[in-house]
Amino acid sequence: MFILYLVAKSELTTEPTYENIDVHVFIVAPEERLAGMMATVNSVQKNTKSSVQFHLLTDTEESAKHAALWLQKKELSDVAGDIIVFNSSWIEGKFNVPSKDHRSKEFSHPVSS
Repeated sequence: MFILYLVAKSELTTEPTYENIDVHVFIVAPEERLAGMMATVNSVQKNTKSSVQFHLLTDTEESAKHAALWLQKKELSDVAGDIIVFNSSWIEGKFNVPSKDHRSKEFSHPVSS
């Protein structure tokens, strides 16, 4: 499972156009879904006329390194944004997570919880 969240932001006083809107795209995916994350990045990058900033959140340092390698490929080399490694302390005490005995495999990663 990965999550795609789009935010269009224009701080201009003129009527927004494709050229003056910054679109921030947040994609959350664990290691197993990096290919889907990169396919989404590629699709958004190729099919928008606006300036796009990607914020890619993944589960481990290893996943972040893997994502960075993908972004060095020719097809994705123009992608702007950052790669963020999920820190479980961000959500500690914020909500109750079922015990491991009752969790489905889908929710076994903190990124997909």
